[in-house]
Amino acid sequence: MRALCGSGWLPSEVRFRRGKPDNIEVYRRFFGAPLLFGAEQTAMLFSAYWLSEKVQTADPGLRTYFEQYVQAMKNFSSEDPIARVKLQLLHLLGTQRCSLEEVAKTLGLHPRTLNRRLQEAGTSFRELHRTARHQLACQLLRDTESGISAIATLLGFSGSNAFVRAFAQWESVPPATWRKRMRSVLRMGVIQLPNDSQ
Repeated sequence: MRALCGSGWLPSEVRFRRGKPDNIEVYRRFFGAPLLFGAEQTAMLFSAYWLSEKVQTADPGLRTYFEQYVQAMKNFSSEDPIARVKLQLLHLLGTQRCSLEEVAKTLGLHPRTLNRRLQEAGTSFRELHRTARHQLACQLLRDTESGISAIATLLGFSGSNAFVRAFAQWESVPPATWRKRMRSVLRMGVIQLPNDSQ
């Protein structure tokens, strides 16, 4: 929230489903707000004022690119369960709703039914989610000027470091190095887009 709204953002209350720990000082220092333990659900309450504030890290170019990409994917229709899941993943990546349950809901299926169909097709939701993240990360690094932090946030990573580690596992180099190499290759006129067809 502070990354989105700026360093001045503070919750008005923070609630936890867990019981109250012996030492809550670390919670007080981190959140700087009243704490409630044993609540019905874990949540942060904040003023509706913040909903009208401009997002500090907004990237209009990234949003435009992503919206166009999602629209292009929507134009593709298929009864193939893998293709349908990939489409929904690309639509939901970067939101808090990118989950097996949410994808199953958009497809009108029970999560267990979706899992079974994917298993029958020789894959899993986790593998398709990883592949979609990888594919979109490569495309954003190659085709946009968006920073590593903005891309990490869009793809739903907990932070830049987590994204860098994941990308290095996918491509054996950090994202900044991959971007530099790819642009060098494209400048030479060699159109080679590794892993883009996954």
